[in-house]
Amino acid sequence: MVSRMSFASRIAALFILLVLVVLTSACATTPPGPAGPPDLATELGPTEGLSLVPAGELRRSATYSMLAVLLPEDRTPEDVVKAIATAAATHERPLTRSTAELLEGSVLVDVVPVQTILSFDVIDFDALELDAAEVARIKATKTAISMVIAGPAEALAVVQRQAADIARAAVQGGGWLFDGGTFQVFSAERFGNFRPQGFPLEVERLITVMVDDSSAAVRLETLGMERLGLPELRMVDVPRPQVDSAVALFNAAAQILVEQGSLDTAGELVIDLTSARMPHLREAHAQATGTGGGQPLTLRAFWDPTQRPEDSDPVIRLDLVGNAPDRGAAFAAAIVRVFGNETSD
Repeated sequence: MVSRMSFASRIAALFILLVLVVLTSACATTPPGPAGPPDLATELGPTEGLSLVPAGELRRSATYSMLAVLLPEDRTPEDVVKAIATAAATHERPLTRSTAELLEGSVLVDVVPVQTILSFDVIDFDALELDAAEVARIKATKTAISMVIAGPAEALAVVQRQAADIARAAVQGGGWLFDGGTFQVFSAERFGNFRPQGFPLEVERLITVMVDDSSAAVRLETLGMERLGLPELRMVDVPRPQVDSAVALFNAAAQILVEQGSLDTAGELVIDLTSARMPHLREAHAQATGTGGGQPLTLRAFWDPTQRPEDSDPVIRLDLVGNAPDRGAAFAAAIVRVFGNETSD
């Protein structure tokens, strides 16, 4: 999913979502590695002074999901908690109010005022495909049932699928789901379509790409990689004509990182769709090979702590290898290299 919500709104929302604080002690982070060789670290102007991401495992100690049911007036918290408990029991996950038990296989549940977990000002309702009357009902909600599900990093798929299963059961009797990892609101039907039973771990279902196009050089940043046990990703100085294609490239980079969880070489993330597990990327690769693409692309990967809350982790900033004088042409060539030329016969 792509959102053009401002980064200022996003940071404000992150402070509002208090449940995230629960997980900061549970998810040990991977600290930035040592600075790379000067000739590499300063090769690209936008990344001057940043440290290369070292080779090796990037996953943290846990993966988690934060979802909440926004209650309509005709539904009680007790009904929702009961539905959550029943669905959680099928996955052998008891309910708990104790954060200490969260990583022991439980579901952390709380009944909270809506304003303690989100501000409707940061939700992009235009992208939700809901009519005005339903949006008004969402904004009128006063109570939410928050649920946090966590597990070890190697249980990434299990945690995310169990969370989706429990969330679907919780909202069947009415209400809407708020995803605290991506700041999206779903109707029950849309959530069922977006994260169906046993859904594959496609990043398009689990993260949002934030597009800041307030200046000529566009910035992209993910929202949701952290709950998959990985750093968020950032790309800066994206030429405006290449934004839509760059988002596709950015999503492919995120997907590759989710699937492999590591960098083989310090400071390099290779986008090679021949090794992608997701069918849509394999299909994109097959189509690209007939139009001049289908080739691997190496992106530089740097730790970037800038424009982050003081107590948060740095993101991984991705950029093209080399410092071509025409950045627009360089981006266009990189996109054709991976996805091919759409105008080819």
